[in-house]
Amino acid sequence: MPVKKLSIRIEKKILFLLDRFIRKHGMANRSQVIQDAVREILERLSNRGRKVSRLVQECAKLDQTFERAMADNDLTAQD
Repeated sequence: MPVKKLSIRIEKKILFLLDRFIRKHGMANRSQVIQDAVREILERLSNRGRKVSRLVQECAKLDQTFERAMADNDLTAQD
């Protein structure tokens, strides 16, 4: 897959931790670890969007009058 070069600025402490992680886990290099991390973050965010979308779809199916009555009954039962 073709790659593009990217320059970033990173705190010294984070760079130290990144290099230590690479050595500890026998990773290839910084670029590979950062690329894998960005890919994982993007996948998580994408999946989170799908979950929220599914929740919205399911909530749209609810009968608002019935749900309100159920909520009101639960609140008055606690008094």
